[in-house]
Amino acid sequence: LTEASAHGKTLTYVVVGMGINVNLDVRTLPDLLTPATSLATEAGRPISRLDLLLAILEGIEARYLRLQAGWSPRDEWREHLATLGQPVRAGTREEVVEGWAEDVDQDGALLVRTDDGVLLRVVAGDVTLRGQRIE
Repeated sequence: LTEASAHGKTLTYVVVGMGINVNLDVRTLPDLLTPATSLATEAGRPISRLDLLLAILEGIEARYLRLQAGWSPRDEWREHLATLGQPVRAGTREEVVEGWAEDVDQDGALLVRTDDGVLLRVVAGDVTLRGQRIE
């Protein structure tokens, strides 16, 4: 989850956050098009929030140090995207883009190929798998 602000072509700030369902009992949730899960549900046991926080902070620090040394997270990010090669719908401020998630560029923008063959660059938006449940 990110929020950014720019003044002209100058980026003034970026706030990055994330949400993780840790010990949520997903059986209490209504049926959703994209079903939610939690770490406890996937692991089959409760998860220590403190241990999780430490692991996240250690991962952030390691990647931050690698970024300072010139590393790009693109390949690691790309490996974990469930949307690549799938039909997607991306809602942006300007429009809703539908097509196939083809790749991500060096800046991390999602590249979506529309049905008429146009390759669009989606920098920010809500992306869902079109008509599919994410399992």
